[in-house]
Amino acid sequence: MGKCEKQCRWWLLGCLMLLPWLSTMAQQTVKGKVMNEKGEPLFSATVTVFADSLCKTMRGYGFTRQDGTFEVKTTATYPLWLRVKYLGQADWTERLEKTEENLEIYMDTDSRSLSEVIVKGRYGGMKASGDTIQFNTDFFKNGTEQTVADVLRKLPGVNVAEDGSVSYSGEKVDKLLVNGKDLFQKENSGMVINNMAAGLMVGAEILKNYKDQRIDSKYAVKKTTAINIKTSASLKWTGNANAAGGIKDKATVKGAVVGFNELLSGTALLSGNNVGRPLMSFNEYTQHISSMEVDEESGMQILIRTSAEAALTSPSERIDKSKGGVMAFGGKYRPNKQMELEGNLFYADNRTHEGEYSEETYFSDGRKVERRSDRENKGRFLSAKFKEYWRLSKRVELKGQTSFNHLWGDNRLTARTTGAENAFIGQYDTDRNWKISQGLTSVIDVGTGVLKAYGEVELKREKEKQLFKTQRIGTTGADTWTDVYTERTYEKLRLMAGVDYRHFLGNDYIMKASVRSELRKLSPTYLNSTLGKEDRVSFNDNIASLLFQKKTGFFRWEATLAAVAHRYKYDYIGTTKQKFSFVPELNLSLNFSAFHTLTLTLDKKSNLLDETFFLATPQQMSYRERRLGTMIDRPYSREKEVSLMYFWMNIYNQNNLIVNLRYTRNENDIMSKVEMKGDQVETTSIGNGTSDNFYGYMHYRQGLVFVPIDAQVSLNGSLTKAPNWVNNEIYTSNFRNMSEEISFTSRFKSPWNFAMSVKFNQSFSKINNGSFSSKLHTWDCKGEIFYAKKKFNGSIYAAYVDLDNVLYKDQYVDLGLNLRYNLKKFTLSLQGVNLLNLGENESVSVGNGSYYTYRTIYRKTPGYLLLGLTYQF
Repeated sequence: MGKCEKQCRWWLLGCLMLLPWLSTMAQQTVKGKVMNEKGEPLFSATVTVFADSLCKTMRGYGFTRQDGTFEVKTTATYPLWLRVKYLGQADWTERLEKTEENLEIYMDTDSRSLSEVIVKGRYGGMKASGDTIQFNTDFFKNGTEQTVADVLRKLPGVNVAEDGSVSYSGEKVDKLLVNGKDLFQKENSGMVINNMAAGLMVGAEILKNYKDQRIDSKYAVKKTTAINIKTSASLKWTGNANAAGGIKDKATVKGAVVGFNELLSGTALLSGNNVGRPLMSFNEYTQHISSMEVDEESGMQILIRTSAEAALTSPSERIDKSKGGVMAFGGKYRPNKQMELEGNLFYADNRTHEGEYSEETYFSDGRKVERRSDRENKGRFLSAKFKEYWRLSKRVELKGQTSFNHLWGDNRLTARTTGAENAFIGQYDTDRNWKISQGLTSVIDVGTGVLKAYGEVELKREKEKQLFKTQRIGTTGADTWTDVYTERTYEKLRLMAGVDYRHFLGNDYIMKASVRSELRKLSPTYLNSTLGKEDRVSFNDNIASLLFQKKTGFFRWEATLAAVAHRYKYDYIGTTKQKFSFVPELNLSLNFSAFHTLTLTLDKKSNLLDETFFLATPQQMSYRERRLGTMIDRPYSREKEVSLMYFWMNIYNQNNLIVNLRYTRNENDIMSKVEMKGDQVETTSIGNGTSDNFYGYMHYRQGLVFVPIDAQVSLNGSLTKAPNWVNNEIYTSNFRNMSEEISFTSRFKSPWNFAMSVKFNQSFSKINNGSFSSKLHTWDCKGEIFYAKKKFNGSIYAAYVDLDNVLYKDQYVDLGLNLRYNLKKFTLSLQGVNLLNLGENESVSVGNGSYYTYRTIYRKTPGYLLLGLTYQF
């Protein structure tokens, strides 16, 4: 008995020694660092771990050290809830899905005021303090998100376009921040959002009145909206690599890398496909070719794209064959607080093919012409940009920018027509364009205001060739060939300089006075032309403006008056003309809260028209259109606009309403004087045209209280009236469009979710003689089912489209899928688009031009089915 008792004592002693070890084995450690908005560590902040979302069952607590770091041991299993409290800072609460080695927590200043929105009861995943909207992104995730863009699309009031550009409550977001810091170039912010892994994202903020530490933004007149992406660590490499192939020799390939830390950030993208996906968006295109960013109270820059550039940015659905690729590299380096360097390189190569059959009816005599055509576009675009920023002292900073753009473009058209005479036409256009610009800006803080001086020089050379071959087949069977060869070279010079002074008048008021001068010269050279270099045009715009602004408080307003002096000259006429005008703008805004605003804008602008319309030398524009000399006497149009914008959101029940009404009138707009000569057209550019546009938009979002489903209703309508002059008779084109859409999206905390939408679109166009009109009704219904559980997630969709027109009726069904199976960092995917039309398929479009109606049957972009492998990091 004594021996047994002795053994029991040893067993009991061993168990007592094992208890601390067993307890330690059941515990987990949550580590991290707590900082304020400026990144400064917070000492003695309380860190508490909870097992539930109500933060009632505490499973561990601790305090931060002097450097802001903490370690809290807990018996709770993931997912768990972490709460941080600190006097003077707003409480921080987040849901942790997995162990974070270096969790970084940024606490906001607790500036409670009447403008702060406090949500009680049901938590809607968002809150506001002043001009900052904060989102708990974990509240909106359901496991299907791959990138940051996928998460942002689920946030109320946030819209993310395909290129990654973000808008909130209908307004464009200007800047991307990561953990409160401006790390990436503006040109590559969309690429960052589209490729940063969703797992890195722990929160998001919309900063509606963002200001950085630069002098230039101290008294900024234009409000800057920024989006701040909060991540789980300060040093990250993220990105993905994907390759997929499928039937009909379809393939896509993509690789993207995003890296950033305190001093250096970089982005790299390689992408290509032959399935018809756009290589770059129009927004990305304008960012890469744009020059210095200058505030303009009057006038607009004219952006003219060749056919090759249009194919790069917005390929139409008429493309039946397409292939291309993109390379983009960017970097931002901050060696110290006084300097920033940015570099960006972009290259795109695209080739497309389209074919169509068209039936055209001309207004002049009711004649019908049939055409069959094939078109091939080839385009290569290269852009390089370098920016420098120097903070010379606390009061002086300099900014510089150098950019270079180069375009190679080829456009081949083969067409056969039937009409009064059969004809075979071949057309070949080439473009070789380059542009280089250099700008410099200096900003000085004078104590009570900011003085800014800027200048830019830009040189552009465009070389175009056109080759036409026309074979007419007469009744005798004899063939007659006509060759037209045209080569023209444009040399454009643009010089711009300006000074503005922004003065701080008080807590709420800012005054800005500015003077700017801009000179443009266009010197074309034509092959075998008698005019030669005498066919030149030049424009000199001088603008002086005065602005007053109240940008805070309940009632905000902005009033601007600009005096504009235009001086322009057409060398072939040999005379110089001048024009003087006042350009006013008034913006009134009632800001009831961060989620409730009403804005009224009254605006008048003076816009420079397309310079090429002022040239006197006749130009062959296409195989059937020839532009004669200009009859424009004033190269500036007057634009008047009245707009009303209303925004309201209730974050408690997820209601959201946006209403936008706008009326625009353009005076002295360009009209084409059309003369019909057989199946050929001669046009002359004339001014004095007036066009009117009415536009209305309404979007309402309702988050259902008792069921996690979002319902959305959108209404969109427009009416446009524009004149045309055909065979000495004025025609007024009337175009009306109305679209309605209703959709439902679920957000169940379960593997299954769904989205469904019904859209109806109606368009009507008519020429005022009453003989020619067209109507189109379209029903578009789509349903999508999502599934996400453990390693498998994806979606399957079905869409039904019904088009009804007086000339044709078309119905088709679209089926698609996007299935993913995750193997740690690898994902196996199966993606299908338009699976019922994997081969060639046709579609029909009808409409009115300025002098004819058309019905076109074209080959549409086919669908595809791809099996791919993705590596995400």
